[in-house]
Formats: sequence, structure tokens, C-alpha cells
Amino acid sequence: MFTYADYVELIHTFKDNNLWIRHDIDFSINKALQFAEFEATLGIKSMYYVLANGLYYNPYQQENIQKLKMIRELGHAIALHFDLTSLRDADPETQSNNIQAHRALLEYSTISEINYITFHKPLNGVQPTFELLQELNKVELYYPDSNRAYKYISDSGSNWREDPKQVALEYPNVQLNTHPVWWAENEGDWESRVHDLKLDVELDKNIIKEINSVRAYREKLLSQGKH
Repeated sequence: MFTYADYVELIHTFKDNNLWIRHDIDFSINKALQFAEFEATLGIKSMYYVLANGLYYNPYQQENIQKLKMIRELGHAIALHFDLTSLRDADPETQSNNIQAHRALLEYSTISEINYITFHKPLNGVQPTFELLQELNKVELYYPDSNRAYKYISDSGSNWREDPKQVALEYPNVQLNTHPVWWAENEGDWESRVHDLKLDVELDKNIIKEINSVRAYREKLLSQGKH
């Protein structure tokens, strides 16, 4: 389950449905790019939701910006994924202003117009209120999960809460949300999928880059006789 071959079969399951395909990038933009390239070989165009304030990657880092542009150039769309946890006690207007700031940065960085937002749902996470959604609607930033015309189905936690085949039979309009982290060429358990991202290695690379940058800065000051 959750191999690329399974994904092809999954998409085929919904061949007679009006299907909206989207992906939440929770862990790795690099993995998202790999998945976007795979989808492009199938002629699939989908929407990739970038987690603007997550724990595992910085979407505004130059390398990640280039990868997001590559995803867009493959024919996919870029959208905003957001974790409200840090704004738990803020009022809807403040939450909206914070979200809009990230939207503006992401639009500028990726040269993409962003009109859709979904919310990250960690354990005990904060869910958007009706008042917040109203604030976002004022600036034409829409929350597709609230569109009752589409049946929502997701592989959250590497687990289908409902049988996709049954959903395909019962609902003409389907919003299919998958997470690139759970999908790979070969079979594997969900824990291995996360480990295979080698997030600690990427962090080490960034730390080394920062150390080298500080070292070069210090050496430049020393060469100029500054302390």
C-alpha cells in the first residue's frame, strides 16, 4: 500500500468522478518535488499546499523556493498550508493578518498567485473558526475543506479513514488529499517513510553551511584588523 503503482490505481478509481487532487507538504519540499515529477509523467496536475510555518523546512529558503518554482513549472499549483498553533490565543483578525503576510511572501517568492489555504492538523492542533474563515474570504483566500459540494478524503497518518473505492461509488465530486511523504516506489511502513526523508541530514547540512558562513565572516573581519 502507498506505492506509486498504488497511486496510479487510486487515480484510476476516480476516473468517473469530478476529482480535485491536492497534497499537503508537511515534511519535505524535496519529497514533494519528487512526487510532482512523478505526477507529471502521468499527466496529472494537482495543487501543492506549502506549510508556511512548520517545523521541518523553511519554504523561504532559496533552495526550497527553486524547488517550489519547479513544481509550478511542472504544471501544478501552489497553495498555502498553515499551522494555527502559535496563534492559538489571537483574535481572528490577527490570525488573518499573520496568514496574509505568509501568503504575500510565498506569492512573491514563487511568482504564484495563491487563493487557497488549508490548515495543518497536528495532535491537539488549533482549527480555524468561522470568524477566521470570514476574514480570509474578504481577501479571497478560500478554505476548500468547507466546500460541501466535494467529498473530502485523505491519507492522513498513512491511513485512509474511508475506503476510496466506496467513496468513488457514492460521491460524484471528490477532494483527494494525499501527503507525498507516505508514497514511494516500493513497499514500506510509515515510520520508514519518515526516516527515509533524512531530515536530520538536511539539518546537519544547513548547520554546516551556517558555521562556514560565520567562519568566513570572522576571517574577513580579522583580515581587516577588526575584532
